[in-house]
Parts: sequence; structure tokens; C-alpha cells
Amino acid sequence: MISWIQKYFQHHFRIIFALILISTIISFIIAFGPGSNLGRGDGRKTVTREFFGYNLGSQEDQSRLIGDAGLSVNLQSGYNSLEGADLQNYAFQRVAALALADQLHVPASSKQEIAEYIKGLRIFAGEDGQFDAKRYATFRDGLKTNPRLSEALVSRVLADDVRADKVQKIIAGPGYVLPHDVQTQLDRADSLWTVATATVDYASFAPYIPLKGSDQYARKNRDYLTARTTRLGVEEHPLDAVAGVWAALQEQHERKEQRSAFLYAPRSQHRHRRDDRHRSHD
Repeated sequence: MISWIQKYFQHHFRIIFALILISTIISFIIAFGPGSNLGRGDGRKTVTREFFGYNLGSQEDQSRLIGDAGLSVNLQSGYNSLEGADLQNYAFQRVAALALADQLHVPASSKQEIAEYIKGLRIFAGEDGQFDAKRYATFRDGLKTNPRLSEALVSRVLADDVRADKVQKIIAGPGYVLPHDVQTQLDRADSLWTVATATVDYASFAPYIPLKGSDQYARKNRDYLTARTTRLGVEEHPLDAVAGVWAALQEQHERKEQRSAFLYAPRSQHRHRRDDRHRSHD
């Protein structure tokens, strides 16, 4: 059977090779032709990462999520106080709060609630910290010429912030603490604190420490320390008195050098020295 197949392929090799080549060309035309979606970016499947109605795998949803959070932070603080990971965490918390508002059936924000909320935003506060109507009017006029922001977008973000603030107030109700913690807080609240202050006239403050032997020191009858001083002394010795000491030190140093040379010398030199010693004894 195998030999028959080999003979058949040998006799019809050109026909079989042509059929394989034609099928390969047709498959390439189908896969990479103008009307095919294979190998194109539009046909690739994106990973879906659902997060409270947002697809984190979509660039469009990510831009909307971060953009709303950035606008919310700018309205509340008056500048971009959060960036990077902090802004991303705030965006996730804000979306989670809005999803919780839907689960708790928190009603939509009314115009009156939004108006009261706007009065407490830092971006519209004046120098005295109160709501400034002129700044608010200037901000609304700037939205008409801003291509990136619109009044509808700001209104939607404000309405969502009002709902998220309602959820924060709901879940920030009474909690549970241990009796020991309650007693500690009551003790701190009932404690009376006294503050003792001491004042010193800097202009009339002139510290003076009497030196030993002065009249002030005799009256105080105690020891005082003076500032650290440097003193130098010179001693003279005749050269004859030092010559004997110098000769003894030099002789001691030569003995140490000879002993070190003998200890760290190669073994062959030790053997030669021993042979010389034996010859000298003979």
C-alpha cells in the first residue's frame, strides 16, 4: 500500500503540487483580501472589564470615567488637587457611590439641591470664603467659548456629585464601638486642661556667668565653667638624653625585621639556614 502511494505521487507529482499551490493562494486571498476583516484592528476582540456600568477595557469609558472625576475634583477644590493614582481611586469611589445610589433608589438631584451644592464649592468662593456670584457668572460665560467643556457636562457632573454626597451621608450613620473606646472619649471630653505660659523679655535678657576668682563668684559660692580654650605648650630636651633611647628603639626595630624575614621566608631558605648551622657546629 505504501509503495503504491509512493509510485502514485511520483507519477502525478506536478498535478498534486499545483493543487496544493492553488489552495494556498486561495486561502491567502480570502484571509487578506480587501473585503476580509481578518488581521485588522477593527476585527480584534477587546477584553470587557465591567465596573458599575463602565467598561474599563474601553478607552472611551476610561476617558469618561477619569474626565468626570477630574471635573468633580476641580469644582470642589478649585484646582486639580488629585492626579495619577489618587485621581483614579477617587473616580472608582465616585462611580461606586453612584451605583450604590441606584441600588438604594436615591432620587435624582433637583435644581434647588444643585443650587445649594454650588454655593459650597471652592471654585466659586471669594476671598472671604463665601459664594461669589461674579465668579460663578464668569465661569458660566467661559463655558460658552470652551470647546472641551459644556454646560450640560458640568450640570451632569454636579448632579452626580449631589447624589454621591447623599450616599456618603447615608452610609456615614452611627457605627459600632467598644465600651472602652466610649469611656476613653468621655474621659477626654470631661478633662480640664490648664496651660501655663512663661514669658521672657528678649531685649533685657543678658546672660552672664562670673569667672572663678571674681567678686560675683565669691558671692555665689559655686563653680562655673568657662568657654573652651586652646592652649599650646613647648618642652625642650637635650639631644644627649634622647640619643640612648633612640639607639635602643632602632636596635629593637632591627630585631623585629630580622624575625619577620625569618618567619615569612620560603622553606628552601629555612633548609639552607639549618644546613649552615649544622656546618658551623661541626
